[in-house]
This record gives sequence, structure tokens and C-alpha cells, in this order.
Amino acid sequence: MEVVRIYGKWLYSIQFDEEDLNEYVRIFKQWHNLDYLEKFFHINAEYIDSPFWKNAGLHPDEPEISAQRVLDEANGLEEYIYRLVENMNLGLKPDFDEYFHFLWWEI
Repeated sequence: MEVVRIYGKWLYSIQFDEEDLNEYVRIFKQWHNLDYLEKFFHINAEYIDSPFWKNAGLHPDEPEISAQRVLDEANGLEEYIYRLVENMNLGLKPDFDEYFHFLWWEI
């Protein structure tokens, strides 16, 4: 296992030895794959069939709608993370410091 840089000195991920992708890239790749998401929601429909998940906009009987919802939110999250990176570079707010506490260690 290794810690890898995602964005400069602000965002890191874990790269497991047996994996080709680090966890940051892997999860966004899954969240952008409609086939993977639809299969996930189909397999897990019984867990999603609750008021909590329905109120969150997931549909246990329509995995394609739930998959599109995740894809849309993943796009938004990825764009927001990139904006935070840009703000860190420019000294603007909001930035990562509003969400995370930096752990000091040498890489």
C-alpha cells in the first residue's frame, strides 16, 4: 500500500499493491460507469427500498434513475473538489481547510 498524490500537496489517496488504480480514481471511475451503477442498484434494491433512500432520491424499482442520480452527483463532487484545488492555489475560500485537517508527515 502506498499514499499517492491526487492534487498537489492537498489531496492524497491510497494505492493498494494489488490494484491498478488508487482509491480516488477507482471510486470516481465506478461512479461514472452507468452499467456498474445500474447493476449495483439492481443487486441492492431491497436495501434501497426504505424511506431514507427514497427521500434521498434513489428508486429501488428503477436502478437506471438511481444510477443517473449517482453519476450526476459524482460529476458535481468531482467539479467541486477541483474548485477547492483551484481555490487553494489562489488562496481563496472555500478551500480544503474548511473540510479537512492536514496531517503532517513527510512523503
